[in-house]
Amino acid sequence: MYYTWAIVSRFWGFIIVPYALVRGGPAERCGAAIYGLAWAATFFSQSRDGNGPGIWVFVIDALMMLAFIVLSAVTRKIWTLFAAAFAMAAVLCHIAGMIGQVNVVTYVTGIMLWGAYGMLVALTGGMISHELEMRRKRLQTARSQGGTRLDGIKAPP
Repeated sequence: MYYTWAIVSRFWGFIIVPYALVRGGPAERCGAAIYGLAWAATFFSQSRDGNGPGIWVFVIDALMMLAFIVLSAVTRKIWTLFAAAFAMAAVLCHIAGMIGQVNVVTYVTGIMLWGAYGMLVALTGGMISHELEMRRKRLQTARSQGGTRLDGIKAPP
């Protein structure tokens, strides 16, 4: 029961990160690379002592936050702003956990909610936006080339 949220986020991550790397635009690919690298680094560097993820996960999440802030400033896509905000919320959860203001379950749940699910929602939203933009461009190109539909049949005048 307690691991269900971790399994769901891993499955979601295994789907959306490669999809964004293959089908995304420059911002989506960069965001997927940032998230994927941070995710892999977290897996190998987290503490297994039972008292929270550890200092290295905090450092990784802080670097991920800075990377998404820069990506948001450079690309000006709204999903990157949300990704940066979710990363900042995860970093703040780390800080609250380190100063001892919350118990370990609350600490880890906050990190998972903001750092994993929030980032995945932002990246998924970015991919949906990118796919809709690409579809819109394909339709516009098809209309400008004589009114053919996407299936190749000539549209009536």
